[in-house]
Amino acid sequence: MSEKVRYYLEQSVAELQDLKKRGIFEENELKIIMRRRTDYEHRITSRTAKSTDFLSYANHEINVEKLRALRLKRLRKGGSITGSGVSDWAGSRRISFILDRATKKFPRNLSLWIRLIEYAKEQNSPNVVNKSMSSMLKFHPTNPEVWVFVAKYQAENNASIQEARAVLQRGLRFNADSSYLWLEYMRLELIYAAKILARRKLLGIKSAHSIENGELKKPSQLDFSAFDVAAAEKELNNLPDINIDILGDMSSNPVLRGEVALAVFDAAINQVEADDQIEFCKQSLEILENFTVFDRIHLSNHIIQWAEANRPGDSRVHLWRLSLPVRYCSNVSVELPQQLRLLFNLYSKMSSHPREVKELLREYLTDRFLLGSASAELDQSLKQAVELFIRQM
Repeated sequence: MSEKVRYYLEQSVAELQDLKKRGIFEENELKIIMRRRTDYEHRITSRTAKSTDFLSYANHEINVEKLRALRLKRLRKGGSITGSGVSDWAGSRRISFILDRATKKFPRNLSLWIRLIEYAKEQNSPNVVNKSMSSMLKFHPTNPEVWVFVAKYQAENNASIQEARAVLQRGLRFNADSSYLWLEYMRLELIYAAKILARRKLLGIKSAHSIENGELKKPSQLDFSAFDVAAAEKELNNLPDINIDILGDMSSNPVLRGEVALAVFDAAINQVEADDQIEFCKQSLEILENFTVFDRIHLSNHIIQWAEANRPGDSRVHLWRLSLPVRYCSNVSVELPQQLRLLFNLYSKMSSHPREVKELLREYLTDRFLLGSASAELDQSLKQAVELFIRQM
């Protein structure tokens, strides 16, 4: 047995003694556990060690830890065990250490980093998560998915949009031409603005305009009898950190209108490869579809205007312009008749349409209004109007 293997095995002696003393594992079971650990330690310390050896070792220890936790729960329920011991935390610490050793031996193996981070999340170890993420970024600076993974953790787990933004900005220094990274940056800014609006709504913040127009209730009209404080606090904890400078309302503050995302688009479009720019525009429009809190037609119009100015002959751009009035209008919306009328008028005002544009628009209208459940939702008169328009195109 090598000195390195002996050293690592000796670290578990106190844990094994505690498991035996507390009656969680019998002596023959502990011998099997020690034999398996010895075998794995020899495998991962050899020159021919593979990443799968580390993962197999970690999975084995995870199974042992699960069995330990189940038996401990049963013994505590029966009153056989009280208090705590070294074995309560030694198992999870060993698993993290095994995965950490794996990342050190195979730093270019992304799956090992992800496994380590996911396990640290499960164990509620934010320090391990943050340290591992920083190390992972050093070894994978040109992988956009890694930057997005870290940014998503900062935004969702730490509720820190500003940290997430900083991560993506750093990532773009290494991957300035990554459409994926720019799109996720746009999405983040839209999420940030949407959550600010959610916070303001939850707190009942009114703009100066709303107050002047009498929208703020008088004190005598306020009713807090049904206010769920616990639910509100939970909701607030899920909202992002907020900048006190985000004042005003959607009519006066471009941040609250989601226009920071348009600034990101303007910066991104010149960095993306020329052949990918129209596809980037298409994906940007698709991102906007999920953010109903904003004026999506206004935001989409900015993207379409860029495409019209730079790719005027592209049939997809013509389709985006023609279909914009109904793009974000549901088939049961009371605004649909008016929006359809705008689409028809827009089509008729254009002097001529290439055959490909007509085919794309015909296909879009058919899929959107005349097929499947969409047809069932649509008012019969509107359905007839769409069918007539398609025939007359």
